Amino acid sequence: MSQKHFDALIEQFGAAIGIADLPQDGDSCRLRFDDQVTVHIQYEPTDGWVEISADVAVVPEEKKAEFYEKLLSANLFWLGTEGCTLAVESVSGIVVLQTRERVTDLQFATFSSVVEQFVNTATRWQTALSGDVTPEKVDAAQDLAPDAIREAEPSTEALTPGTAIRV
Repeated sequence: MSQKHFDALIEQFGAAIGIADLPQDGDSCRLRFDDQVTVHIQYEPTDGWVEISADVAVVPEEKKAEFYEKLLSANLFWLGTEGCTLAVESVSGIVVLQTRERVTDLQFATFSSVVEQFVNTATRWQTALSGDVTPEKVDAAQDLAPDAIREAEPSTEALTPGTAIRV
């Protein structure tokens, strides 16, 4: 059922963007948006996830530490990534933006919205990582980290057993 549901989502999405028979390669398809972002959409049948990813940059050797700091700051509470995650493929140094959703939770409207938001986020990150431009959401994430976290104080509030983990 889930593979059929994924296939139906891809078919509907293709029709919505004007590609009647959107080509699939088994459990996945690749789409290029605005001649800038190539998005890979893949269904993982073993666990029922739809995984969406895009390569957004390559880590520059000369600014590695600064680059990694920007990525980590953006990932903090997903504020700079709109709920996605930025990661680096260790062999190639390619920065990948990724997200995933349960296929059973996706109706076409939700799927379409997730893909649209993902493409917009990937486009912003491609732009941001190709120069010194920073998306607005990254600024918000940097406002929270790391000083705000260091200034936080441990809670002395009593915990109800089974409702939280004290660290």
